[in-house]
Amino acid sequence: MDGVRPQCGLNNTQQGSVLDSEAFGPLCAELRRAEANGIHPEQTLPRLVAARSMVGAVDVASVLHGRLSRYVDATTAERRVRTASHYTLGLVPQISDRLDPAMAQAIDERMQSMRHRADDLFHQALRDHESSTVGLGPRPADRAGLRWWEETGLAVAAYRDTWNVTGAKPLGEPSSLIQRRDMARIATMLTRQPGPSPSTASAGTSHMVSVQAAVFAQVGDHVNVVDLGGGNAEP
Repeated sequence: MDGVRPQCGLNNTQQGSVLDSEAFGPLCAELRRAEANGIHPEQTLPRLVAARSMVGAVDVASVLHGRLSRYVDATTAERRVRTASHYTLGLVPQISDRLDPAMAQAIDERMQSMRHRADDLFHQALRDHESSTVGLGPRPADRAGLRWWEETGLAVAAYRDTWNVTGAKPLGEPSSLIQRRDMARIATMLTRQPGPSPSTASAGTSHMVSVQAAVFAQVGDHVNVVDLGGGNAEP
């Protein structure tokens, strides 16, 4: 937030009220979500501030949070894609260098704790042959495939833990807009398996195709996800 304050369009008094507001934390989280979706806060915030006068606003931070949240939702909807490349385990926006160091450290510690728990849950699910691991297919032999397999397995485990998913469907049934966003990113991760080498191409290929089709049949009722082949979407 410090990196965008001088050019955000707020005067000194308004900037001070933002820092003192209880909505400052949610606003920072929304800024991270914006960055993770390819939106530049230093360009976007001044436009959102100028869109309507802040005179008389009781809580400037809360107003900004609402405007930014709606803008991010509209922008990502226009792109018709949810990507996971800028999210930790597909769930939490990666830390920006604009964050206050203390907040960045707290988020990093939380992410480490989440990753450790996801690792425990993922390997327990593998041992128990739970249905949540079906979409991953067999453990790949190649390095790139193994990296995708492990990272996606951790993301699925973290998602199920975060949203208390316990049923047979790997991603459950979303009950909120935030969960639908998370679900779409995890589903996208499931489709981005690196191409196997010729010696391993036949192992599990038809299985993965059928499982991925089932996953997107489940997601399709809730979000419109494209770019199934991988890579970031263009605006």
